[in-house]
Amino acid sequence: DRAFEYCSSLTSVTIPDSVTTIGDRAFYSCDSLTSVTIGDSVTSIGNYAFEDCDSLTAIDYTGTKEQWKEIEKDEFWKGLYKRIEIRCTDGNM
Repeated sequence: DRAFEYCSSLTSVTIPDSVTTIGDRAFYSCDSLTSVTIGDSVTSIGNYAFEDCDSLTAIDYTGTKEQWKEIEKDEFWKGLYKRIEIRCTDGNM
């Protein structure tokens, strides 16, 4: 939880396949974050993990759209989908 919260100099991050959980507020308010890749082993994304990452417009996911749908996410994702594209191996969401 809160691993990189308010890290204004962070521009990109890759969540490796060995990670299964992205903690609550892990990247909260990382204003310069523009590139995120999430490995297909992730099964849950914590509350507000990418909230207030205003420069983030897309997330690359190494799994399929169906796998992405199975990831446990908080209610914040409903609003996030409006401005962030999820790019999966079999198409974008």
